[in-house]
Amino acid sequence: MAKITHVIKSALKDAGLYLSEGDSVPPNYLNPCFDILKNVINELNAQTSIIFSQKRDDVNVVGDKLTFKKYTEDEQAIIDGGGTIDITDRLVDFVPCTNPIVYHNGYHLNFVSYRDLIDNASSELCSYAFNVDYDSSEIIFNAPVGGQISILRNVPIEMDEEPFGELYVPKPYVHYVITKLTEAVALRYQDKEGASIYAQKADTKETTLANNNTSRKPVKMNLMAGLNKLW
Repeated sequence: MAKITHVIKSALKDAGLYLSEGDSVPPNYLNPCFDILKNVINELNAQTSIIFSQKRDDVNVVGDKLTFKKYTEDEQAIIDGGGTIDITDRLVDFVPCTNPIVYHNGYHLNFVSYRDLIDNASSELCSYAFNVDYDSSEIIFNAPVGGQISILRNVPIEMDEEPFGELYVPKPYVHYVITKLTEAVALRYQDKEGASIYAQKADTKETTLANNNTSRKPVKMNLMAGLNKLW
C-alpha cells in the first residue's frame, strides 16, 4: 500500500518535472497525474503476466453463472438498515478483471470463449467463459453447477477516489507502478525520450516480476488421475 501523492510525486521527480523536496504536489500536476494513474492501474489490472495478489474461494453455485459485484449504494443502505440482500451465486468482495481459474471435483475446468461455450453446449460441467462489465464480471458455465467449485482469482489493484488517498498494491510492486506512471507522465508532457527510457525500465521490472510470479504460481493436480496413469 502507498499514498497516491507519494506515487505521483515520485513519478514527477523521476520524469524531471517536479524537483521540490516538499511533501505537496501542485494541483496543476496532481490532478492530471491522478487521472493518468487511474488509466495505468486499469491497464495493469487487465494484464495477466504479473499477478499482484491472488485469492482462493470455495463457493457453492446453484445455477450456471457466478457474478462478482460489490454491493450497490442502495443495497448497502438496506444492509445498514438491518435488511438482507440475496447474493445467491454472487461474490461481493471484489470484481476480478481477468478470468479466474476454476476447479470442480478436483478437475480444472476448460476456459473458453463465450461463443464456444454456446456452440458446444453440454449437460456435463466441463468449461466456462468469463465476461467483464463496467461494474461487475461473471463466470458463465456450460451447465448448471449445483454444488461447490473452487476459484482462484487475481486480485486487482484498487485506489481511493481522491488523490490524497491510498493505492492498494503490495509493497514489492509500488516501484513498478511508479515506473509505469513515470512513462505515462513523460508522454503526457511531451518527453518522448524520457518516456522511452522509462518504458524500457518498466519492461525490465515487468520481466523480473513476471518470472517471480511464474515460479510461485500454484499448481493443483488431481491425485487419483495421476495414480491411474501408473496402473
